[in-house]
Amino acid sequence: MSETIQIKTLTPLWTGDIDGKCSRIKETGIIGSLRWWYEALMRAGEHDVCEGGCNNEDGKETCLVCKLFGCTGQKKTFGLRVSGEFKSSEFIIYHYPGRGCRDSKWWLNEGLLSKSNSKFELWNNFPNDDSKELIKSLIGFLSENAGIGARTQFGYGIIDSNIIDYDLSLLKRWVGEIKHTESIFFLKIRFEISERTMNKIFRDTRDWKVCRSNGYLPTSPYFRYLLRKSLRDDEDITKEQRHVLFGFLNLRSSPVIATNSYLKISHMYELENSVWEMRIYGQIPEEGYIKYGDNKRTINLSENVHDWIEKLGRDDFWDNITTNGMNIVNFDFKWLEEVLE
Repeated sequence: MSETIQIKTLTPLWTGDIDGKCSRIKETGIIGSLRWWYEALMRAGEHDVCEGGCNNEDGKETCLVCKLFGCTGQKKTFGLRVSGEFKSSEFIIYHYPGRGCRDSKWWLNEGLLSKSNSKFELWNNFPNDDSKELIKSLIGFLSENAGIGARTQFGYGIIDSNIIDYDLSLLKRWVGEIKHTESIFFLKIRFEISERTMNKIFRDTRDWKVCRSNGYLPTSPYFRYLLRKSLRDDEDITKEQRHVLFGFLNLRSSPVIATNSYLKISHMYELENSVWEMRIYGQIPEEGYIKYGDNKRTINLSENVHDWIEKLGRDDFWDNITTNGMNIVNFDFKWLEEVLE
């Protein structure tokens, strides 16, 4: 028997096509992000999780992630289908405010938005199994705290949790006691933003008012820039640690060097008139690495980066980050163990 989860986007969803666009929401993209998070949660609970997928062709025991999501020789235990009415968001050319160079831009590709009549349909692939309830709990957890799909580090993937009826205790039971404490964090910040501040931030940014009419503001690049700068100004954090935390791209190298961001920064989305919310969340591994060609350089991220992350939940930190007319209404900073307690 299938079960339907109604979804409403707060920022655009993204699951890429082969040509680098997002013409529709692909189930594989959603399932991939769910698997990534489930794996991260199970590792935080100190479960044995494979690296790169188990192989069940020879009948060996598979890890808990592969039992749910499948691996070589074993089908995933649930099915997922996305349907509904989606429309394309605008292609945004974002200009950084206050930077003199007119070439300081960020391109935000079109994702997909849905305000109603869209859904995730879940079902079990095997009799006497109820994996769909666990997946529903995981989707509810992410809708409440993080994001779904790809490019969440660039603001995409926030969906409304208020219309999802889920049981978090089921996910808690599978994760168990958190052993790797202070490794995954979630921060929500609510702002009141004046019209004058909006016009100042987005003065040179194309089509931002269309985003606003769809209930979000394309602020992820703006806050990524501000937070990178705060890391750059922190003498206790090295350039390599900053690159691991926020990602690193060197187009002049051969081959091109690129690493993913451990920090995800959402766009702002509207809760009510003039009150907006954004999310900053992510995972801080004990070590990260930057890849140079075929070589990997390991970077320790433990103490100083944890201290900087905890600063994110303090008023005095954001007093130096925000601009006049962007007033903070509320903070909500939690480590994973607090969310699941």
